[in-house]
Amino acid sequence: MKHNLRWFKFFTILVLLAFTVSFMPRVAEAQSGNLPNAKPSQSSPIPIKGPNGETWYLVPFNHSEPVELATNFGPTTITGCQSFTEGIYIDDAAGYHLGYYAQKIDWCYNGSTITSKSRTRWGTVYYATLQFIGHIGSEEAGGVGYSYYRAWTQGSFCAFIPGAGCVWYVYPCVDQYVYGDGSYWGDAGG
Repeated sequence: MKHNLRWFKFFTILVLLAFTVSFMPRVAEAQSGNLPNAKPSQSSPIPIKGPNGETWYLVPFNHSEPVELATNFGPTTITGCQSFTEGIYIDDAAGYHLGYYAQKIDWCYNGSTITSKSRTRWGTVYYATLQFIGHIGSEEAGGVGYSYYRAWTQGSFCAFIPGAGCVWYVYPCVDQYVYGDGSYWGDAGG
């Protein structure tokens, strides 16, 4: 019995060491953020209560860039194309990014209406203690042929403890508008 207990302790320490080492590169990535050229949004960080009563923060960010035009549009006249990402980091009390929820809209426009659009939404986690459960809400309005396109999305994340499962949830959301003149607006919260 004593021999089995030693092996169990040894195996447990080995597993914990492997778990810690496997996440070390992700810690550096989480500290620096993952989205190139992402900048803080105009919105302030939103304090939320963490799984142990500590203060965590939802920190909005956004990124936009022009998209190179394709050469063959057929009968459609295109003025320009853009890509606009809005999202929100889930930060712990020390300011480390534990993960984020984001939505990206790519669209082309002719100065007054939207001529094409695509939407992508996703959740990313940097630590095994935070899990992205999935998308729980979605709304769209306008679009191709309209002067605007609106996309709203909401995701679900949980703080996960092995053996106990999900012990705390956060529900970040992203709301974006893009327009036929190339302008855009976005906000994120939770």
